[in-house]
Amino acid sequence: MQILYGAVPIPDSLWNYAASDVRVLMNVYDFLADRDELEHLDPKYLTQDQLARSIVQNANYRNYDTIAFITARETLHKGSEGKAYFFQFKSDKDDDLWKLAYVVVDDQQELTTDDRMNGTGEAFHPETDNVEAIIKDALKIIAVDDRERYVDLKKNRWR
Repeated sequence: MQILYGAVPIPDSLWNYAASDVRVLMNVYDFLADRDELEHLDPKYLTQDQLARSIVQNANYRNYDTIAFITARETLHKGSEGKAYFFQFKSDKDDDLWKLAYVVVDDQQELTTDDRMNGTGEAFHPETDNVEAIIKDALKIIAVDDRERYVDLKKNRWR
């Protein structure tokens, strides 16, 4: 697309077709944002939860079969406010268990594909497990991400 861009007009429908692929959305967004041309994208692609979903999908080399937004929470990460977006995903549609994924971005009005942290949490079954408790556990992990750690070399242990 970059070779043709500028030489031949690219219709909005092509940008939106590319953005409909969760793996490609963050690249399309960054490309158009750098050129101040985000008006080519449908508003449904211009939300932080959609961009966070794309970040989560791109953080793993495997494609997730299913990925769904759960919630977003304000959080403190490395001494400043951020927003954590939580998703549930399955690598195989026949899996009984879902797994938690999250991405933390700056808490700002401006959309971004720059994440401060992303990761995965524990596996769960949404009908029998307490998803809220699993999210609270992930928020604790996010909160201590910047905690100083050191190794006692004589005992070879983390403190």
